[in-house]
Formats: sequence, structure tokens, C-alpha cells
Amino acid sequence: MNFIYSLCSKILNFLKYGHYQKSKKNFKTNFMSDGYHIEPNARFYKPKNIKIGNNVFIGENVLINCAKGGSVSIGDNTSLAEGAKVLSWYKDSLPGFADNIIAKDVVLGKHCRIGYNAIIMPGVKIGDFCKISPSSVVYSDVPSNSIVIGNPAKVIKFQFDKK
Repeated sequence: MNFIYSLCSKILNFLKYGHYQKSKKNFKTNFMSDGYHIEPNARFYKPKNIKIGNNVFIGENVLINCAKGGSVSIGDNTSLAEGAKVLSWYKDSLPGFADNIIAKDVVLGKHCRIGYNAIIMPGVKIGDFCKISPSSVVYSDVPSNSIVIGNPAKVIKFQFDKK
């Protein structure tokens, strides 16, 4: 009985590895990027509207959603930690009125660090060399070389460029 269990376990692991390699190949085909690293369970809705730069790290359970419009652009050397969410649309609904889908483009600059469970809302432009603290909700644009924290996210510190 242990032999059958061991054999089934090995077959399942082999199939999971094959699925992982296939999804990795599809990811590269869809995003045309080199040197990325993607963790399991990352979700991308409408990947043709997502542009990802080189050396990008995408953590586990990251959501990038362009399903109903808008686009997302992620610069080189940027990382999104586990559970981060980037949204390019939202539903504006009022009682008694039809739902309106509002789609806006999102831009994440180069060398940015997006913290655990941070949410980037539609229409936000984040400059280069920015750090978004964990669990922050970013509603407005973030200037380059800054650190933001909170809900709604506010700039707490400007960094100096190390060039």
C-alpha cells in the first residue's frame, strides 16, 4: 500500500512541475520580459494589458487585474511582495443607476518595492525608487524617491538619489 501511495505522490509532483513549467513559459510569452521571477498562485487578468520590465519579482498570491480595461506597466528591478494587488479598473455604482466601469492606467516605476498586501488603485503613477509599506492603499500618485505608508497612503519621507 505504501508503494502505491508513493508512486501516486511522485506522479502528482511530476504533473505539478510540468504545469509550473508550462505556466512559466506562457508568462514569458504573454509579457515579453527577461529575468523575471514569479512565485506560485500569482494571478493576472487580461495579461495582454500588462507590461512587465526586466528583473521583476512577483511574490506569491499577487493579483494584477486589467480584466475590464486599463493597463498596468511595471518598471525594471521592481518587486511586488506577497499578496500585493494592482488594479486598473473599478465599478462606480450608485443606488438606482447602472454600473459604470472606470478604467485607468497604472504605472509602477523602476526600482520600486511594493510591500505585503499593499493595494495600488486605478490611475496611480508611482515614481522611480519608491517604497510602499505593507498594507498601504495607494489612491494618488507617488513622487520618485519617496516612502509611503497608510490607508490612504501618504508620503512620509523623501529619499536621496544615490547616483
